[in-house]
Amino acid sequence: MKKHLIISAVIFTAILLAHTSSSLRESLENSYSTNYETKIINPDNYPGANDFEKLKNAIGDVPPEGAIIIVPPKIYEGSNLDIPSNVQITGIQGATFKLSSNATDPFLIIRGKSNIIIKNILFDGNRENVSYSNSFLIFIDHGSSNILIFNNTFRNFKNIAITSNYSKTSQDTSFIKIYNNFFSDGESAAILLKGYYEDETFFLRSIDIRQNVLHNVLVNGKIGVAFASEVNISSNLILFSEAPLSGNIAIRGCENILVFNNTVACSKAIAGILIETSLIFPNEGIFVIEKNQILSERGRGFFITGTQGVTATILLRKNIFRNNSGPDIEVSNIQCYVYGNIVDTPNDLILSSLTVASGNRFASVESAWLFISSRAR
Repeated sequence: MKKHLIISAVIFTAILLAHTSSSLRESLENSYSTNYETKIINPDNYPGANDFEKLKNAIGDVPPEGAIIIVPPKIYEGSNLDIPSNVQITGIQGATFKLSSNATDPFLIIRGKSNIIIKNILFDGNRENVSYSNSFLIFIDHGSSNILIFNNTFRNFKNIAITSNYSKTSQDTSFIKIYNNFFSDGESAAILLKGYYEDETFFLRSIDIRQNVLHNVLVNGKIGVAFASEVNISSNLILFSEAPLSGNIAIRGCENILVFNNTVACSKAIAGILIETSLIFPNEGIFVIEKNQILSERGRGFFITGTQGVTATILLRKNIFRNNSGPDIEVSNIQCYVYGNIVDTPNDLILSSLTVASGNRFASVESAWLFISSRAR
């Protein structure tokens, strides 16, 4: 009887959270400004000692009502390029933004601006000649909103490719969409968005990271989000990347999270997906970790770690694990619902006494039944 009650509770929770995950996706939808066609700008038509200076002058000519900047297929080498509101920067194939040697600032900086689209650009991090820790490729400062980073390539970067300001603030940063980008041959995180939290308020929210590819991103090869609310990390592919001190997908101190349909393969980290919670951090709301694949990971598949008393509801549902060197799912000191996953063996599930597990499948049907029965006693 107890076993059936547990299974019923898990099924009810799964239905409830599936509805919540759908609502989260809808809440992240955002309409971007359509005023860009007011003015079409070509940097070649602006003065400057080199192509970067021409680009800088072109961006400085964007009117308040907005413009599209069509970037020709040239190499624009520099840094510290401030982006205004209401602009779409679109590259023609071959348009390259290259971080200058010994740069001390990011290449692109978005300082409290809104309605920005950046697409079809090749970002070259010039890692052999860059050492300063703040030399990012895109930096999103406090107060920015409605940012779409779409269909770009980020390669050869020393520091984080896309990141945000996490210092103390009273300004919201929201509706950041990072979609369909390719990251390769980097030495730090591809995407690391960290916010600020105070007085039960998140100042980083509505983050949508989808359909990106990370390939051969070493040292800290991950997608990471910390101290944020309403986060969707879905349909990303991470290959041959290493984050030995973190997860290939890492979530810390957040609420209302959807991690859906991602694949991590042939990579190395503490875990393919790492969720860190603590009473010190604002871990509330709902975490849905669903339909992900962790394959040949040199580490755990999932690692969910926290402290008793954390009020978040965490559901691990319908994920697939194959040939990982560590346990497929490890849950430590936090309540978690583990339902309908496919793991290699019962030994690949290391669950705390607070975990409710049901319907997980193993290589052996007999082993699965014994495991489920033992959890239900």
